[in-house]
Amino acid sequence: MDNKISPIDYIKLWNLLAAGREEWASLLVPEWRSEDRKTALKLGLITADKEKPKEDDLLRLRKKSKAKQVKETTRVNPQIKLKLTDEGLAYLGDHLDAPLPKTSKAFLPVLEFILGRLAAKGPGREVLASLLGRVPRQRPEPRPKPILKPTSPVEPLTPEIVLARIRALPRASFMSAGGLRLCELRKALPNYPRNELDKTLLAMQSDGKIVIYRFDSPAMIRKEDEEAAMYIAGLVRHYIYVTC
Repeated sequence: MDNKISPIDYIKLWNLLAAGREEWASLLVPEWRSEDRKTALKLGLITADKEKPKEDDLLRLRKKSKAKQVKETTRVNPQIKLKLTDEGLAYLGDHLDAPLPKTSKAFLPVLEFILGRLAAKGPGREVLASLLGRVPRQRPEPRPKPILKPTSPVEPLTPEIVLARIRALPRASFMSAGGLRLCELRKALPNYPRNELDKTLLAMQSDGKIVIYRFDSPAMIRKEDEEAAMYIAGLVRHYIYVTC
């Protein structure tokens, strides 16, 4: 596929990815108006369908003062929701060297998104460190570890047991970018109390073995994510990245 979209539309694709692959058209920054997204739609990079906003989305829509179409009637009127397709995701991967707009600041959310992913992954942290002229700390290659099954009584939970269980999970348990939802991790360690697992995860984050994140996009949060969430300093967390 040739690079047929404009530099600003290219940034909008990245911003859509940073938003969790879907966002209301009026909330995407910069806003992607119907007359401007025809090429991306024609290429199958995005979809644009009308959906009825949920209560949380209504609050976000009404806070955007410039979205003139968002009035009290938004409660019943469907709004345009943009979604990044698999073709759009592949397009971004195939066009990492595409030209960027020279005057727009719309790339800032994308930069925050990319830096966050680089900092969360072991190899990504080394790349980021090299760009900043720093020598990354060398980590030994992880050795395959056996799957540890708790005996009765259950043996104390350790970071080694948690990492072994994570590495034994099938690829389907992980998100596309490599993160693991806390609900999936809790299912993999059913014999350990919730507070014991949370305490172990906090210790692992302090040791730099994992990073515990929250979903910024409400569309990414499922009921099981809410039930499995952790709260750190009063802030909710939904998934982890392994960094060792």
